[in-house]
Amino acid sequence: MDAANRDLATRLTQLKITRDKTGAILAAQNSNHIKRHKDAIHAIVSSVEKSKRKVEELNITAGEEMAAISTWCEGVEADIAAVDQDMDNISKCLSEIEQELVDKTRKEQLAFEKELL
Repeated sequence: MDAANRDLATRLTQLKITRDKTGAILAAQNSNHIKRHKDAIHAIVSSVEKSKRKVEELNITAGEEMAAISTWCEGVEADIAAVDQDMDNISKCLSEIEQELVDKTRKEQLAFEKELL
């Protein structure tokens, strides 16, 4: 059980470290970097969920009370909920960057067409 708890703690620390980088990455406005960051967060959250389920399973097997397990799970789920908000912000930022690229391309195309006339 200690190994499972350490694994979960490690993954939660990875999640915090990665989340702390989000603001700077979004500010850089590099779509490729933002996409990689989003993929990294998604992978870490998946591993946190898996570790959480393992610890939960071990707690149930050890005979822990359901209320205690539920309270413990709420703490982990709160961390994940914060990440969900980050993911929404990342998706919004990516959409804005992509829309700016489309707008720039259209503007360049119009300018080119005007030159031809």
